[in-house]
Amino acid sequence: RWGVRAVMLLGAGLMAASAGVGLAGVAVANFAGALVLLWVGWNLLFVGATALLVRSYDAADTAEAQGLHDTVLFATIALSSLGAGWLYAAIGWTAMNALTLGPLGAVALWGLLAGRAPEPAPGRPDEVGYSRMHG
Repeated sequence: RWGVRAVMLLGAGLMAASAGVGLAGVAVANFAGALVLLWVGWNLLFVGATALLVRSYDAADTAEAQGLHDTVLFATIALSSLGAGWLYAAIGWTAMNALTLGPLGAVALWGLLAGRAPEPAPGRPDEVGYSRMHG
């Protein structure tokens, strides 16, 4: 309804706000607020990225593309989870929050400068999360 870029920009903005709340202090309210903003922002970015993925491959490559995507995504999440404690111990809370702003800035820059996303190929649904196997 809003378009991939708008959803991803909103997600990046919410995640940047999460970093800002984290940078503002270490009280329980800061942690809780940052986690809620992170949760919603991450989900919006995930939905937008999935919508872009669906538009980037041919129907014949559906299984391979989705399988590779899921493998890379969840391996990255696992490595990030395992490394979070080490990174916190190495650089601290403030630096961890500040480091998120670079990648989020790159996403925001892409969202602002990228051209309009191409329309789905003929016969492809444009709803995010719709499976072609069911239609």
